[in-house]
Amino acid sequence: MLDVSMFYDPYWNVRDQKYWCKMVGYGFPLTSVKLTFRKIIEQKRCNTFEAEYAAWQAEQMALQSAELI
Repeated sequence: MLDVSMFYDPYWNVRDQKYWCKMVGYGFPLTSVKLTFRKIIEQKRCNTFEAEYAAWQAEQMALQSAELI
């Protein structure tokens, strides 16, 4: 099962995650990255997290609309 717990974190966002993925790719030490953004990098999901987030968002919207019915 895909861990999406960081998507619920109010401090997490796609733009900053992309930044930190890129910085670590350039050699920035992972230990200096905030824990909020470190999980995706440690799981080597920098190339896939945007698609995962979009799918998660669509699922959340579907759940919300189902609750309204």
